[in-house]
Parts: sequence; C-alpha cells; structure tokens
Amino acid sequence: MTRVPLLLLTQLTAPVTLLWLGHGYRNRSPRAKRFFWGGIVGYLAAIAGVTVLLLLPPVFWGSDGGLRWLAIQGAPLVLPATAAAVWSQVGSADRPG
Repeated sequence: MTRVPLLLLTQLTAPVTLLWLGHGYRNRSPRAKRFFWGGIVGYLAAIAGVTVLLLLPPVFWGSDGGLRWLAIQGAPLVLPATAAAVWSQVGSADRPG
C-alpha cells in the first residue's frame, strides 16, 4: 500500500467513526456513550501528540524517518481506539437512576 491511501485511511478513519457514533447519541446506551467520549478524548490526545511530533527537528528521528512516519500515522488510529475501549469499561456497572 502506498503512503497516500494509507495517509487518507489513518487520518479519516477516526473522525468518520466518531461522527457515526455521535449520530443518534441520545438514543444510545450508557456504554456506547462512554465509548464515544473515550474516542473523542483519545483522538484529541492523538492530535496533540502528532502536533508535538511534527514540531520536533528531524535530527531526533534518525536518517530514514520511518519511525516518525509510523508514529504520526499510527497515533490517530491507535489512541482513539484504545481510549474508547478503556473508557467504555470504566464505570461499566449499571447505576440506578
């Protein structure tokens, strides 16, 4: 897979998924709402982390830049998914009321 389709996939997957999860938010279960907010928090953390990585000088990344590219492309996919999965399990006991 070339880098351009992979770039589009990694940069659009999380926002489109969060848009889909946000549609009909009021009618979703409490667990689905926690999953949604975990994805939002994870995506915001990923964007903040990618911004910091982009501002680092190239000398910190070595000669080929492969690790930098992987970190920048992987963070917007991995962090929202991980945060959503963890956040949906936090407070999973059903509360009265």
